[in-house]
Amino acid sequence: MFKSQPILIVEDEPIIGHSLADAVVEMGGEPIGPFATVKEATDAIACVRVSGAILDAKLLDGEVTPVALQLADRAVPMVVHSGTGIPAEVAQQWPQIPLICKPAPARVVVESLCVAMAEAIAMQRSSQSLACHRGDEEEPSSTDFNSG
Repeated sequence: MFKSQPILIVEDEPIIGHSLADAVVEMGGEPIGPFATVKEATDAIACVRVSGAILDAKLLDGEVTPVALQLADRAVPMVVHSGTGIPAEVAQQWPQIPLICKPAPARVVVESLCVAMAEAIAMQRSSQSLACHRGDEEEPSSTDFNSG
């Protein structure tokens, strides 16, 4: 399902993190992580392009909010997998972010991310289609074509 896409995993419980990574591999993705701290995750985001992310809300060094906001700025689809809910600032800035409550099987979490990624692609295509129909895109000028 993932077609070798890099999937960020931010989870401070090693067994859960590795189960999520295994599920990502089983579904054809490339796990990036798991990372147990905000610092590790933000360092990874700075170095690697990711196509999707699975985030635990509370990490060893605090809430996942800085990670989620960086991903949101890059329009990276994500899900929160947590026993405590979505951090308030994240919920305010991105109210549609899916929450999968712990405990949940790793495959369910990863499948939820697949759905979020598919929805993001569909919304992007819809936006592009609307822009074309509204005429928001610039008309090509006559100098854009070879006259022969």
